[in-house]
Amino acid sequence: MGWIRKTALIVLLTILVGGLTYLIQKEYGEYVYLKEHTVISILNDEEMPDLSIMMLNADFQLKEQKDQRVKEDKPQLEREVKAWNVRRGDLHLGQLSYEGMRLKTTGDYYYFLRYEPMASYDQPIQLQASIASTANQVTERHLIYPPVPEPLSPYSIGNSTWTEPTLLANEGGLPKHSLYFDGEDFSFHANMVNIYEPLGNGVRKEHYEDASPFYYKSTETAKQLTIPLPHLEGKQVEQWGVVGREGMFKWEDEGQRELMTRANLDRVRKWTPGGVQYIPDPSYVPYEDWSFWVVPAQHVGSKFLLYGDDRFSENFAIMSLEGALHTQNEQGFWYTEPKSSWLEQDYGISEGFYDTRFSTDAAWFLLDGYRKFGDLAYLEAAERYAAFFLEFAETHHDRTRSGGYLVYDYRQGQFDGQILKTHVSLNHLVAEMNFLYELYLDTKQEAYAEMAEKLHTAVIDTTERWVKPEDGDLWYAYMPDGSYGMKDYMHLTLKDLRYSQELFKRLNKNPDPQFQYLIDVKERYLTKMGHPLYDWEDLMFRLKDR
Repeated sequence: MGWIRKTALIVLLTILVGGLTYLIQKEYGEYVYLKEHTVISILNDEEMPDLSIMMLNADFQLKEQKDQRVKEDKPQLEREVKAWNVRRGDLHLGQLSYEGMRLKTTGDYYYFLRYEPMASYDQPIQLQASIASTANQVTERHLIYPPVPEPLSPYSIGNSTWTEPTLLANEGGLPKHSLYFDGEDFSFHANMVNIYEPLGNGVRKEHYEDASPFYYKSTETAKQLTIPLPHLEGKQVEQWGVVGREGMFKWEDEGQRELMTRANLDRVRKWTPGGVQYIPDPSYVPYEDWSFWVVPAQHVGSKFLLYGDDRFSENFAIMSLEGALHTQNEQGFWYTEPKSSWLEQDYGISEGFYDTRFSTDAAWFLLDGYRKFGDLAYLEAAERYAAFFLEFAETHHDRTRSGGYLVYDYRQGQFDGQILKTHVSLNHLVAEMNFLYELYLDTKQEAYAEMAEKLHTAVIDTTERWVKPEDGDLWYAYMPDGSYGMKDYMHLTLKDLRYSQELFKRLNKNPDPQFQYLIDVKERYLTKMGHPLYDWEDLMFRLKDR
Protein backbone atom coordinates (compact mmCIF):
# COMPACT_ATOMS: atom_id res chain seq x y z
CA MET A 1 0.00 0.00 0.00
CA GLY A 2 3.04 2.30 0.30
CA TRP A 3 3.07 3.05 -3.39
CA ILE A 4 -0.60 4.17 -3.22
CA ARG A 5 0.16 6.64 -0.43
CA LYS A 6 3.22 7.95 -2.31
CA THR A 7 1.28 8.41 -5.54
CA ALA A 8 -1.58 10.13 -3.68
CA LEU A 9 0.92 12.52 -2.09
CA ILE A 10 2.39 13.38 -5.49
CA VAL A 11 -1.07 13.91 -6.99
CA LEU A 12 -1.93 16.25 -4.08
CA LEU A 13 1.33 18.15 -4.67
CA THR A 14 0.45 18.33 -8.35
CA ILE A 15 -2.89 19.94 -7.55
CA LEU A 16 -1.33 22.38 -5.10
CA VAL A 17 1.41 23.68 -7.37
CA GLY A 18 -0.88 23.57 -10.42
CA GLY A 19 -0.56 22.48 -13.99
CA LEU A 20 1.53 19.30 -13.68
CA THR A 21 -0.37 17.11 -16.06
CA TYR A 22 0.60 13.45 -15.67
CA LEU A 23 2.79 10.93 -13.87
CA ILE A 24 4.98 8.08 -15.11
CA GLN A 25 5.83 5.17 -12.87
CA LYS A 26 9.57 5.01 -13.59
CA GLU A 27 12.51 7.13 -12.56
CA TYR A 28 15.24 4.61 -11.86
CA GLY A 29 14.49 4.17 -8.18
CA GLU A 30 12.74 7.51 -7.55
CA TYR A 31 9.49 6.19 -9.03
CA VAL A 32 7.70 9.30 -10.35
CA TYR A 33 8.18 11.69 -13.31
CA LEU A 34 6.34 14.99 -13.47
CA LYS A 35 5.80 15.91 -17.10
CA GLU A 36 6.37 19.64 -16.72
CA HIS A 37 9.61 18.98 -14.87
CA THR A 38 11.15 16.80 -17.59
CA VAL A 39 14.10 18.17 -19.54
CA ILE A 40 15.49 14.95 -21.05
CA SER A 41 14.01 11.45 -21.10
CA ILE A 42 15.73 8.80 -23.22
CA LEU A 43 14.38 5.32 -22.63
CA ASN A 44 14.85 1.90 -24.22
CA ASP A 45 17.74 2.86 -26.48
CA GLU A 46 19.61 -0.38 -27.14
CA GLU A 47 22.99 1.38 -27.47
CA MET A 48 23.03 3.38 -24.24
CA PRO A 49 21.65 3.32 -20.70
CA ASP A 50 18.38 5.10 -19.98
CA LEU A 51 18.93 8.78 -19.19
CA SER A 52 16.69 11.41 -17.66
CA ILE A 53 17.24 14.97 -16.50
CA MET A 54 14.48 16.29 -14.26
CA MET A 55 13.89 19.55 -12.42
CA LEU A 56 13.51 18.78 -8.71
CA ASN A 57 11.98 22.13 -7.67
CA ALA A 58 8.35 21.14 -7.03
CA ASP A 59 7.11 24.74 -7.13
CA PHE A 60 8.83 25.60 -10.45
CA GLN A 61 7.33 24.81 -13.85
CA LEU A 62 8.82 24.42 -17.32
CA LYS A 63 6.67 25.97 -20.05
CA GLU A 64 8.02 24.86 -23.42
CA GLN A 65 8.47 27.45 -26.18
CA LYS A 66 7.41 25.18 -29.00
CA ASP A 67 8.46 27.65 -31.69
CA GLN A 68 12.06 27.05 -30.54
CA ARG A 69 11.99 23.33 -31.35
CA VAL A 70 14.52 22.02 -33.87
CA LYS A 71 14.93 18.43 -35.06
CA GLU A 72 17.61 17.22 -37.43
CA ASP A 73 18.55 13.72 -38.64
CA LYS A 74 21.93 13.20 -40.28
CA PRO A 75 24.05 10.13 -41.08
CA GLN A 76 26.14 10.46 -37.92
CA LEU A 77 23.69 12.10 -35.48
CA GLU A 78 20.16 13.03 -34.50
CA ARG A 79 19.90 16.54 -33.07
CA GLU A 80 17.18 18.18 -31.02
CA VAL A 81 16.84 21.69 -29.60
CA LYS A 82 14.23 22.81 -27.07
CA ALA A 83 13.63 25.83 -24.83
CA TRP A 84 11.43 26.48 -21.82
CA ASN A 85 10.36 29.45 -19.76
CA VAL A 86 11.00 28.66 -16.10
CA ARG A 87 8.22 29.92 -13.87
CA ARG A 88 7.22 29.89 -10.24
CA GLY A 89 3.51 30.56 -10.42
CA ASP A 90 3.16 33.95 -12.13
CA LEU A 91 6.86 34.78 -11.67
CA HIS A 92 8.98 34.36 -14.79
CA LEU A 93 12.39 33.26 -13.50
CA GLY A 94 14.33 32.74 -16.75
CA GLN A 95 14.81 30.64 -19.87
CA LEU A 96 16.27 27.14 -19.99
CA SER A 97 17.47 25.81 -23.34
CA TYR A 98 18.70 22.37 -24.29
CA GLU A 99 20.54 20.86 -27.22
CA GLY A 100 20.82 17.09 -27.46
CA MET A 101 22.58 14.88 -29.98
CA ARG A 102 22.35 11.13 -30.28
CA LEU A 103 25.70 10.25 -31.81
CA LYS A 104 25.02 7.32 -34.12
CA THR A 105 28.62 6.32 -34.75
CA THR A 106 29.30 5.68 -31.05
CA GLY A 107 25.83 5.14 -29.59
CA ASP A 108 26.48 7.88 -27.00
CA TYR A 109 24.41 10.97 -26.15
CA TYR A 110 25.54 14.59 -25.79
CA TYR A 111 23.45 17.21 -24.05
CA PHE A 112 24.00 20.90 -23.42
CA LEU A 113 22.00 23.06 -21.01
CA ARG A 114 21.99 26.85 -20.78
CA TYR A 115 20.01 28.81 -18.22
CA GLU A 116 19.57 32.59 -18.51
CA PRO A 117 17.95 33.97 -15.35
CA MET A 118 15.66 36.99 -15.69
CA ALA A 119 16.36 38.08 -12.11
CA SER A 120 18.42 37.11 -9.09
CA TYR A 121 16.63 34.65 -6.81
CA ASP A 122 17.86 32.81 -3.74
CA GLN A 123 16.68 29.33 -4.79
CA PRO A 124 18.64 27.70 -7.64
CA ILE A 125 17.15 25.34 -10.16
CA GLN A 126 18.04 21.83 -9.03
CA LEU A 127 18.31 19.41 -11.93
CA GLN A 128 18.85 15.72 -11.41
CA ALA A 129 20.57 13.63 -14.08
CA SER A 130 19.72 9.94 -13.64
CA ILE A 131 21.48 7.15 -15.50
CA ALA A 132 20.05 3.63 -15.34
CA SER A 133 22.83 1.56 -13.80
CA THR A 134 23.25 -1.38 -11.48
CA ALA A 135 27.01 -0.85 -11.17
CA ASN A 136 28.40 -1.78 -7.78
CA GLN A 137 31.49 0.38 -8.22
CA VAL A 138 31.79 3.80 -9.89
CA THR A 139 35.05 5.69 -10.20
CA GLU A 140 35.60 9.39 -10.88
CA ARG A 141 38.63 11.32 -12.07
CA HIS A 142 39.36 14.92 -12.99
CA LEU A 143 42.18 17.36 -13.66
CA ILE A 144 44.01 19.08 -10.81
CA TYR A 145 46.51 21.96 -10.81
CA PRO A 146 49.37 21.66 -8.29
CA PRO A 147 50.52 24.87 -6.56
CA VAL A 148 53.21 26.94 -8.29
CA PRO A 149 55.32 29.85 -6.98
CA GLU A 150 53.65 33.27 -7.04
CA PRO A 151 52.92 35.29 -9.09
CA LEU A 152 52.43 32.40 -11.54
CA SER A 153 48.96 30.87 -11.88
CA PRO A 154 48.60 27.11 -11.41
CA TYR A 155 45.85 27.05 -14.02
CA SER A 156 47.63 26.07 -17.21
CA ILE A 157 47.68 23.09 -19.57
CA GLY A 158 51.28 22.32 -18.69
CA ASN A 159 50.58 22.32 -14.95
CA SER A 160 47.50 20.09 -15.07
CA THR A 161 47.51 16.42 -14.16
CA TRP A 162 44.89 13.69 -13.74
CA THR A 163 43.80 12.34 -10.40
CA GLU A 164 43.88 8.61 -9.85
CA PRO A 165 40.43 7.02 -10.25
CA THR A 166 38.50 7.53 -7.01
CA LEU A 167 35.91 4.98 -5.92
CA LEU A 168 32.75 6.92 -5.08
CA ALA A 169 30.75 6.46 -1.92
CA ASN A 170 27.03 5.83 -2.32
CA GLU A 171 26.23 9.47 -1.64
CA GLY A 172 28.07 12.75 -1.23
CA GLY A 173 29.40 15.98 -2.69
CA LEU A 174 31.91 15.98 -5.53
CA PRO A 175 34.87 18.21 -6.49
CA LYS A 176 34.03 21.43 -8.35
CA HIS A 177 35.61 20.30 -11.61
CA SER A 178 34.63 18.63 -14.86
CA LEU A 179 34.25 14.97 -13.93
CA TYR A 180 34.67 11.65 -15.73
CA PHE A 181 32.70 8.69 -14.35
CA ASP A 182 33.24 5.02 -15.17
CA GLY A 183 30.95 2.20 -14.03
CA GLU A 184 30.59 -1.42 -15.08
CA ASP A 185 27.62 -0.51 -17.28
CA PHE A 186 28.01 3.20 -18.14
CA SER A 187 30.41 6.09 -18.81
CA PHE A 188 29.59 9.74 -18.17
CA HIS A 189 31.43 13.02 -18.64
CA ALA A 190 29.69 15.68 -16.55
CA ASN A 191 31.18 19.07 -17.28
CA MET A 192 31.22 21.53 -14.42
CA VAL A 193 28.56 24.23 -14.04
CA ASN A 194 30.00 27.30 -15.78
CA ILE A 195 28.68 30.78 -15.01
CA TYR A 196 29.49 33.60 -17.42
CA GLU A 197 28.94 37.32 -17.56
CA PRO A 198 28.78 38.60 -21.17
CA LEU A 199 31.29 41.43 -21.70
CA GLY A 200 30.61 42.07 -25.40
CA ASN A 201 32.40 41.10 -28.64
CA GLY A 202 31.85 37.41 -27.90
CA VAL A 203 33.86 37.57 -24.65
CA ARG A 204 32.42 36.26 -21.37
CA LYS A 205 33.87 36.48 -17.87
CA GLU A 206 33.71 33.30 -15.80
CA HIS A 207 32.33 33.50 -12.26
CA TYR A 208 33.68 30.27 -10.85
CA GLU A 209 33.07 31.38 -7.28
CA ASP A 210 29.29 31.49 -7.86
CA ALA A 211 29.04 27.89 -9.09
CA SER A 212 28.24 24.97 -6.79
CA PRO A 213 29.57 21.43 -7.11
CA PHE A 214 27.53 18.37 -8.08
CA TYR A 215 25.98 16.02 -5.53
CA TYR A 216 26.12 12.29 -6.25
CA LYS A 217 23.81 9.50 -5.15
CA SER A 218 23.82 5.80 -6.04
CA THR A 219 20.74 3.58 -5.83
CA GLU A 220 20.28 -0.05 -6.80
CA THR A 221 19.03 0.93 -10.25
CA ALA A 222 20.44 4.41 -10.96
CA LYS A 223 23.36 6.77 -10.58
CA GLN A 224 22.12 10.30 -9.93
CA LEU A 225 23.82 13.68 -10.16
CA THR A 226 22.21 16.83 -8.78
CA ILE A 227 23.13 19.88 -10.90
CA PRO A 228 22.49 23.32 -9.32
CA LEU A 229 21.86 26.22 -11.71
CA PRO A 230 21.82 29.51 -9.76
CA HIS A 231 19.57 32.48 -10.41
CA LEU A 232 21.98 35.35 -11.11
CA GLU A 233 20.55 38.18 -13.18
CA GLY A 234 22.60 39.00 -16.27
CA LYS A 235 24.56 35.74 -16.17
CA GLN A 236 24.58 32.72 -18.48
CA VAL A 237 24.71 29.36 -16.69
CA GLU A 238 25.84 26.33 -18.70
CA GLN A 239 26.34 22.62 -18.08
CA TRP A 240 26.88 19.77 -20.52
CA GLY A 241 27.69 16.11 -20.58
CA VAL A 242 28.17 12.97 -22.67
CA VAL A 243 26.56 9.69 -21.54
CA GLY A 244 27.00 6.20 -22.91
CA ARG A 245 27.72 2.59 -22.20
CA GLU A 246 30.92 1.61 -20.41
CA GLY A 247 34.36 2.14 -21.95
CA MET A 248 33.94 5.63 -23.46
CA PHE A 249 37.39 6.71 -22.25
CA LYS A 250 40.72 4.92 -22.90
CA TRP A 251 42.57 5.99 -19.78
CA GLU A 252 45.21 3.31 -20.25
CA ASP A 253 46.33 4.85 -23.57
CA GLU A 254 49.03 7.51 -23.12
CA GLY A 255 48.08 9.32 -26.33
CA GLN A 256 44.42 9.56 -25.39
CA ARG A 257 45.27 10.88 -21.92
CA GLU A 258 47.48 13.52 -23.52
CA LEU A 259 44.65 14.56 -25.85
CA MET A 260 42.31 14.90 -22.88
CA THR A 261 44.93 16.90 -20.97
CA ARG A 262 45.50 19.29 -23.88
CA ALA A 263 41.76 19.71 -24.43
CA ASN A 264 41.35 20.51 -20.71
CA LEU A 265 37.58 21.22 -20.83
CA ASP A 266 37.84 22.33 -17.21
CA ARG A 267 39.37 25.57 -15.91
CA VAL A 268 41.57 26.60 -18.86
CA ARG A 269 39.52 25.66 -21.94
CA LYS A 270 35.76 25.39 -21.96
CA TRP A 271 33.24 24.01 -24.43
CA THR A 272 30.14 25.89 -25.49
CA PRO A 273 28.03 25.33 -28.63
CA GLY A 274 30.10 26.78 -31.43
CA GLY A 275 33.47 25.62 -30.16
CA VAL A 276 36.06 25.60 -27.42
CA GLN A 277 36.57 28.83 -25.48
CA TYR A 278 40.07 30.09 -24.68
CA ILE A 279 41.28 32.87 -22.40
CA PRO A 280 41.88 35.79 -24.80
CA ASP A 281 45.18 37.49 -25.41
CA PRO A 282 45.42 40.62 -23.22
CA SER A 283 45.56 42.71 -26.40
CA TYR A 284 41.96 41.69 -27.17
CA VAL A 285 39.09 43.98 -26.24
CA PRO A 286 37.32 43.38 -23.95
CA TYR A 287 39.72 41.52 -21.71
CA GLU A 288 39.44 40.63 -18.03
CA ASP A 289 41.01 37.92 -15.92
CA TRP A 290 39.13 34.66 -16.39
CA SER A 291 37.36 35.81 -19.51
CA PHE A 292 36.82 33.44 -22.44
CA TRP A 293 35.96 33.55 -26.13
CA VAL A 294 35.28 30.91 -28.80
CA VAL A 295 38.29 30.44 -31.07
CA PRO A 296 36.71 29.58 -34.44
CA ALA A 297 39.62 27.40 -35.64
CA GLN A 298 38.30 24.30 -33.78
CA HIS A 299 41.82 23.11 -32.89
CA VAL A 300 40.69 20.89 -30.00
CA GLY A 301 38.01 19.16 -32.06
CA SER A 302 40.49 18.71 -34.90
CA LYS A 303 43.02 16.96 -32.64
CA PHE A 304 40.31 14.61 -31.38
CA LEU A 305 39.24 13.90 -34.96
CA LEU A 306 42.74 13.22 -36.27
CA TYR A 307 44.26 11.38 -33.32
CA GLY A 308 41.43 10.27 -31.07
CA ASP A 309 41.05 6.53 -30.53
CA ASP A 310 38.17 6.31 -28.06
CA ARG A 311 34.48 7.11 -28.16
CA PHE A 312 34.80 10.37 -26.26
CA SER A 313 37.21 11.67 -28.91
CA GLU A 314 34.79 10.81 -31.70
CA ASN A 315 31.89 12.34 -29.82
CA PHE A 316 33.76 15.58 -29.24
CA ALA A 317 34.94 15.73 -32.85
CA ILE A 318 31.32 15.52 -34.04
CA MET A 319 30.22 18.16 -31.52
CA SER A 320 32.97 20.46 -32.83
CA LEU A 321 32.14 19.80 -36.48
CA GLU A 322 28.55 20.78 -35.81
CA GLY A 323 29.81 23.86 -33.97
CA ALA A 324 31.89 24.89 -36.99
CA LEU A 325 28.98 24.25 -39.32
CA HIS A 326 26.54 26.38 -37.36
CA THR A 327 28.90 29.33 -36.77
CA GLN A 328 30.05 29.85 -40.36
CA ASN A 329 28.72 33.21 -41.51
CA GLU A 330 26.84 33.97 -44.70
CA GLN A 331 30.00 35.25 -46.37
CA GLY A 332 31.62 31.86 -45.87
CA PHE A 333 34.20 32.54 -43.14
CA TRP A 334 34.18 32.64 -39.33
CA TYR A 335 34.30 35.88 -37.35
CA THR A 336 37.01 36.54 -34.80
CA GLU A 337 34.66 38.37 -32.47
CA PRO A 338 36.86 40.34 -30.02
CA LYS A 339 38.65 43.49 -31.09
CA SER A 340 42.42 43.24 -31.42
CA SER A 341 43.92 46.48 -30.12
CA TRP A 342 47.08 46.12 -32.22
CA LEU A 343 45.19 45.30 -35.43
CA GLU A 344 43.03 48.35 -34.80
CA GLN A 345 46.08 50.50 -34.17
CA ASP A 346 48.12 49.24 -37.14
CA TYR A 347 45.40 48.68 -39.72
CA GLY A 348 42.14 50.17 -38.44
CA ILE A 349 40.50 46.72 -38.15
CA SER A 350 37.66 46.53 -35.63
CA GLU A 351 35.91 43.68 -33.80
CA GLY A 352 34.33 40.81 -35.71
CA PHE A 353 37.18 40.58 -38.23
CA TYR A 354 38.37 37.92 -40.67
CA ASP A 355 41.51 36.05 -39.64
CA THR A 356 42.69 33.92 -42.56
CA ARG A 357 44.40 31.31 -40.38
CA PHE A 358 41.52 30.70 -37.98
CA SER A 359 38.98 30.42 -40.79
CA THR A 360 41.23 28.25 -42.95
CA ASP A 361 41.78 25.89 -40.03
CA ALA A 362 38.00 25.67 -39.42
CA ALA A 363 37.30 24.89 -43.08
CA TRP A 364 40.09 22.30 -43.20
CA PHE A 365 38.61 20.67 -40.08
CA LEU A 366 35.26 20.40 -41.86
CA LEU A 367 36.99 18.82 -44.86
CA ASP A 368 38.57 16.25 -42.54
CA GLY A 369 35.15 15.69 -40.98
CA TYR A 370 33.67 14.98 -44.40
CA ARG A 371 36.43 12.45 -45.05
CA LYS A 372 35.71 10.73 -41.73
CA PHE A 373 31.91 10.75 -41.65
CA GLY A 374 30.83 11.36 -45.25
CA ASP A 375 28.51 14.24 -44.34
CA LEU A 376 28.19 16.38 -47.46
CA ALA A 377 27.23 19.38 -45.31
CA TYR A 378 30.83 19.48 -44.06
CA LEU A 379 32.28 19.42 -47.57
CA GLU A 380 29.82 22.07 -48.76
CA ALA A 381 30.83 24.34 -45.86
CA ALA A 382 34.52 23.86 -46.68
CA GLU A 383 33.79 24.81 -50.29
CA ARG A 384 31.79 27.86 -49.23
CA TYR A 385 34.85 29.06 -47.40
CA ALA A 386 37.09 28.24 -50.37
CA ALA A 387 34.84 30.28 -52.67
CA PHE A 388 35.10 33.21 -50.27
CA PHE A 389 38.88 32.84 -50.00
CA LEU A 390 39.41 32.72 -53.76
CA GLU A 391 37.58 36.03 -54.13
CA PHE A 392 39.39 37.53 -51.14
CA ALA A 393 42.82 36.46 -52.38
CA GLU A 394 42.25 38.00 -55.81
CA THR A 395 41.75 41.44 -54.29
CA HIS A 396 43.88 41.28 -51.10
CA HIS A 397 47.43 40.42 -52.12
CA ASP A 398 50.81 41.70 -53.17
CA ARG A 399 52.11 40.09 -56.35
CA THR A 400 55.58 38.55 -56.45
CA ARG A 401 57.93 38.60 -59.44
CA SER A 402 56.61 35.33 -60.92
CA GLY A 403 52.94 36.09 -60.34
CA GLY A 404 52.63 34.63 -56.84
CA TYR A 405 50.15 36.02 -54.33
CA LEU A 406 51.19 37.18 -50.87
CA VAL A 407 47.67 37.17 -49.42
CA TYR A 408 46.91 39.56 -46.55
CA ASP A 409 46.17 37.99 -43.16
CA TYR A 410 43.15 40.08 -42.13
CA ARG A 411 40.08 41.98 -43.29
CA GLN A 412 37.19 43.82 -41.70
CA GLY A 413 34.36 41.40 -41.03
CA GLN A 414 31.91 43.59 -42.91
CA PHE A 415 33.66 44.56 -46.13
CA ASP A 416 33.01 48.14 -47.25
CA GLY A 417 35.06 47.90 -50.44
CA GLN A 418 38.18 49.44 -48.91
CA ILE A 419 41.25 47.19 -49.25
CA LEU A 420 43.25 47.27 -46.01
CA LYS A 421 46.80 46.17 -46.63
CA THR A 422 48.02 44.04 -43.72
CA HIS A 423 51.05 41.86 -43.11
CA VAL A 424 51.31 38.34 -44.57
CA SER A 425 52.38 35.62 -42.12
CA LEU A 426 54.30 32.71 -43.59
CA ASN A 427 52.25 30.23 -41.56
CA HIS A 428 48.97 31.71 -42.86
CA LEU A 429 50.18 31.63 -46.45
CA VAL A 430 51.41 28.03 -46.33
CA ALA A 431 48.31 26.78 -44.46
CA GLU A 432 46.04 28.41 -47.06
CA MET A 433 48.00 26.70 -49.82
CA ASN A 434 47.83 23.34 -48.05
CA PHE A 435 44.08 23.62 -47.51
CA LEU A 436 43.39 24.46 -51.16
CA TYR A 437 45.52 21.56 -52.36
CA GLU A 438 43.71 19.21 -49.96
CA LEU A 439 40.32 20.44 -51.15
CA TYR A 440 41.45 19.95 -54.76
CA LEU A 441 42.31 16.32 -54.00
CA ASP A 442 38.70 15.69 -52.96
CA THR A 443 36.85 17.80 -55.51
CA LYS A 444 39.19 18.04 -58.54
CA GLN A 445 38.12 21.66 -58.89
CA GLU A 446 40.95 23.32 -60.80
CA ALA A 447 40.27 26.75 -59.28
CA TYR A 448 41.53 25.48 -55.92
CA ALA A 449 44.75 24.10 -57.39
CA GLU A 450 45.33 27.25 -59.43
CA MET A 451 45.11 29.53 -56.38
CA ALA A 452 47.24 27.11 -54.36
CA GLU A 453 49.90 27.37 -57.09
CA LYS A 454 49.90 31.16 -56.79
CA LEU A 455 50.53 30.90 -53.04
CA HIS A 456 53.19 28.26 -53.65
CA THR A 457 54.89 30.55 -56.17
CA ALA A 458 54.84 33.42 -53.66
CA VAL A 459 56.81 31.33 -51.15
CA ILE A 460 59.34 30.28 -53.81
CA ASP A 461 59.80 33.86 -55.01
CA THR A 462 60.48 35.15 -51.49
CA THR A 463 62.37 32.21 -49.95
CA GLU A 464 65.65 33.97 -49.16
CA ARG A 465 63.94 36.99 -47.65
CA TRP A 466 62.19 34.93 -44.96
CA VAL A 467 65.54 34.24 -43.26
CA LYS A 468 66.37 36.58 -40.40
CA PRO A 469 70.07 37.54 -40.66
CA GLU A 470 70.46 38.55 -37.01
CA ASP A 471 69.92 35.10 -35.48
CA GLY A 472 69.14 32.70 -38.35
CA ASP A 473 65.46 32.24 -37.45
CA LEU A 474 62.59 32.75 -39.89
CA TRP A 475 60.78 36.04 -39.97
CA TYR A 476 57.13 35.78 -38.99
CA ALA A 477 55.65 38.05 -41.66
CA TYR A 478 56.01 40.06 -44.84
CA MET A 479 55.09 43.60 -43.79
CA PRO A 480 52.93 46.15 -45.65
CA ASP A 481 56.00 48.25 -46.56
CA GLY A 482 57.70 45.25 -48.24
CA SER A 483 60.07 44.49 -45.34
CA TYR A 484 60.00 41.36 -43.18
CA GLY A 485 59.47 41.34 -39.43
CA MET A 486 58.02 40.00 -36.16
CA LYS A 487 59.02 36.89 -34.26
CA ASP A 488 58.02 33.51 -35.67
CA TYR A 489 56.37 30.73 -33.68
CA MET A 490 58.58 27.96 -32.36
CA HIS A 491 56.93 25.11 -34.28
CA LEU A 492 53.78 26.22 -36.12
CA THR A 493 55.35 27.48 -39.36
CA LEU A 494 57.79 24.57 -39.38
CA LYS A 495 54.92 22.08 -39.07
CA ASP A 496 53.13 23.78 -41.97
CA LEU A 497 56.21 23.58 -44.19
CA ARG A 498 56.79 19.93 -43.33
CA TYR A 499 53.16 19.17 -44.09
CA SER A 500 53.54 20.81 -47.49
CA GLN A 501 56.40 18.49 -48.39
CA GLU A 502 54.25 15.44 -47.60
CA LEU A 503 51.34 16.95 -49.49
CA PHE A 504 53.42 17.56 -52.62
CA LYS A 505 54.07 13.81 -52.78
CA ARG A 506 50.34 13.07 -52.67
CA LEU A 507 49.90 15.57 -55.50
CA ASN A 508 52.49 13.62 -57.51
CA LYS A 509 54.94 16.47 -57.15
CA ASN A 510 58.52 16.32 -55.97
CA PRO A 511 59.36 17.77 -52.54
CA ASP A 512 60.09 21.47 -53.00
CA PRO A 513 63.75 22.44 -52.45
CA GLN A 514 62.80 25.97 -51.42
CA PHE A 515 60.46 24.64 -48.76
CA GLN A 516 63.16 22.26 -47.59
CA TYR A 517 65.55 25.20 -47.36
CA LEU A 518 63.14 27.01 -45.02
CA ILE A 519 62.68 23.82 -42.98
CA ASP A 520 66.44 23.45 -42.65
CA VAL A 521 66.83 27.09 -41.58
CA LYS A 522 64.22 26.70 -38.86
CA GLU A 523 65.61 23.39 -37.62
CA ARG A 524 69.16 24.82 -37.41
CA TYR A 525 67.85 27.74 -35.38
CA LEU A 526 65.92 25.49 -32.98
CA THR A 527 68.98 23.26 -32.51
CA LYS A 528 71.19 26.29 -31.85
CA MET A 529 68.74 27.58 -29.23
CA GLY A 530 68.39 24.18 -27.56
CA HIS A 531 64.71 23.82 -28.50
CA PRO A 532 63.11 20.53 -29.61
CA LEU A 533 62.59 20.01 -33.33
CA TYR A 534 59.10 18.59 -32.82
CA ASP A 535 56.16 19.49 -30.60
CA TRP A 536 53.95 17.18 -28.52
CA GLU A 537 51.58 16.47 -31.40
CA ASP A 538 54.37 15.28 -33.69
CA LEU A 539 56.06 13.20 -31.01
CA MET A 540 52.86 11.64 -29.64
CA PHE A 541 51.12 10.90 -32.92
CA ARG A 542 52.64 11.89 -36.26
CA LEU A 543 56.08 10.36 -35.65
CA LYS A 544 55.01 7.57 -33.31
CA ASP A 545 55.02 4.76 -35.88
CA ARG A 546 57.96 5.93 -37.96
